[in-house]
This record gives sequence, C-alpha cells and structure tokens, in this order.
Amino acid sequence: MMRCYGLVLLAALAGCASAPEVHYYRLSDETMATPQAGAVEGNIQLSIRLPDYLNDRNIVYQSDDVTITAARQNLWAEPPEQAIGRRLSAELGQLQPHYGWSTPLSGGGPRDPMLEVVFDQFNGRFNGRAVLSGHWLLHDGRPVTPSRHPFRIEARQQGNGYPALVRALNQGLVELAGQIARQLPPPSFKPA
Repeated sequence: MMRCYGLVLLAALAGCASAPEVHYYRLSDETMATPQAGAVEGNIQLSIRLPDYLNDRNIVYQSDDVTITAARQNLWAEPPEQAIGRRLSAELGQLQPHYGWSTPLSGGGPRDPMLEVVFDQFNGRFNGRAVLSGHWLLHDGRPVTPSRHPFRIEARQQGNGYPALVRALNQGLVELAGQIARQLPPPSFKPA
C-alpha cells in the first residue's frame, strides 16, 4: 500500500515538474526620439483597434503563408490595444511635443481630436520579421471625411524567439510613430 502512495506521489511530482513555464512580455517604455521644447497646442486622443485574434493576451505568430498560431506560454503582460496605445503615445509625444497625447486610460476630453490607428497585422512571421499593417485616420470634427493613411512595416528580428519578436514589434511601432508624425495634418482644435 505504501508503495502505491509513493508511486502516485512520484507521478504527481513529475507532472508538476513538466508543466511548461509561462513567459510574459511587455513593449518597451524607452523612446528613441529626443524631446523638443515648445508650447502645447492641444490634446489628441489616440485610439487603437485590433482584430479579435490579435487583441488577446497570446502573442501571435504566422507560421506559414496561411497559418496563424497563438502562443500558449508566451503572453502579453497587458492587453495589446493598451500596450500599443501606451507605446505609440509616448513615441508621438517625443516626435510631436506641441500636442498632448492621451489614450482612453490616460484621459482626454470628448471634444479632443482623435487619431485612430487600425491594425490588420501586429505579429511575427515565418520569415523572421515582425509585421505591422493597417491604416490611421485623424478625426477632428471637420466636415470633410478624414484621409485614410495606410501603413505596412516589416521589422527584422535580431535573433530567435519571442523576446526578439517583441523587440521587433516595438521597433515597428517606433517606425510607425515616425510615419504618423511626418504625415499628420495639423488638427483642428475646438474651443472648450
């Protein structure tokens, strides 16, 4: 009888020892640009939209031309829409310091212009690149339909594995912020 208990205990310990370890990843807080001094003209809210399969805690990887894989042990430490918004607003704040940048979590007024960034892809690919694609629009209350600005960025992974993928996605966001900063038309701010 003692021998059975010993085998059951040994099997239970072996099962615990072989459970895969879960890793959590976060986009960097470091900005690449140097801040410029100046007066703030107004606040711009930043809205991020991702398709459901990307707005999940699992990091997504495209393993061939048609297969999408969601990692099970490699997860985002915070919701992707929140992480991308935090990262882009920090970078845009450095590149366009004459505007205040806010996300839904950091606040902003209902009359503030909104920069909407819609992602179709925010994932790794089998070719060793991180892909960011989609479009952005500036909604500032003007009677004309806002111009749609498509983007597609491929950042090469420096190394293998999920840490390299997250760093490449972060680099892609830095590039996207630069594109937006160069193309962003002056928004129309409404008086409060």
